[in-house]
Amino acid sequence: MVKQNYQVRASVRDNNNREPFQGSECELVYADMLDKVSLKKAMKDIETVFHVASVFKHWSLNP
Repeated sequence: MVKQNYQVRASVRDNNNREPFQGSECELVYADMLDKVSLKKAMKDIETVFHVASVFKHWSLNP
């Protein structure tokens, strides 16, 4: 989406773990599905949401 000139905001639960986003041109914000206030803050002024997270406990050998 960044390549198509969209402004991208990605949410993270751990603000200290930004390594997976290095080199990407997106805004990182804290959000946790169990924290309604953080979700409202992260979604402010957002028009479209792509939920790409997954539950890995079902298929991970050692979650």
